[in-house]
Amino acid sequence: MARQHRDPQGSAFTPEEEVSREQDAARLATRFDAGSPPLAECPVPMLPVAQLYLRDIPLFWPPGEADLLQDRTRRTTRVQRGLNIDVQNTCTPARRAVENEDGVGLILFPGDDDTTSPDVAWSYSAFHEFRCRLAQAEGFGLDEMQGFGGERPWSEVSTTLECFLDRPDDGGGELSSAECTAILPRLEAITGEWQGQATTPLLQRHIAGARQLTLVLRFCIEKDVELLFL
Repeated sequence: MARQHRDPQGSAFTPEEEVSREQDAARLATRFDAGSPPLAECPVPMLPVAQLYLRDIPLFWPPGEADLLQDRTRRTTRVQRGLNIDVQNTCTPARRAVENEDGVGLILFPGDDDTTSPDVAWSYSAFHEFRCRLAQAEGFGLDEMQGFGGERPWSEVSTTLECFLDRPDDGGGELSSAECTAILPRLEAITGEWQGQATTPLLQRHIAGARQLTLVLRFCIEKDVELLFL
């Protein structure tokens, strides 16, 4: 710069720098005049974000009064406040995370790569309650079984629902089309038994969940695809 060469009255930039600045300004003006490219020609960046509320991480202590954690991940997880969902049977362009006041849940859907296929979803706690009621209908308590806090081995019980009951509450894994075929008749029979009982709001939700699960199972059997747990 001229002023750095002991010329306090000189220009702030050399002639070469002035030319460069003018060229940069002209290029910038051209870009602004051109406007944004059409959406079809413009790549849309996708940013997966994980959001967790303080209630979901009991041992996490954020600064101040913050109660929401956001993080970028390789897999999108979305957590929202204010939803109170036990069972959903509607579809969106992408499989959605489920949350109610108990926190994030899981979704069961056919492995046919079609997001318009039927699905069923619960919160984690609602899914556990639903399966506890199924186990009760089969004559045992789920919480007494190995893997659920109890010591009783699964070899001591006989139920065609074992492949559905003996799995984590938080999703993951799948059921084959053959397994769907095996559990469907018993699920339908139990649902019929529930309908003959005195109804409560919780039982009504379990009946609604069982009906929707039956629909999804039938779809998997018809299409000969797996039932996925997400």
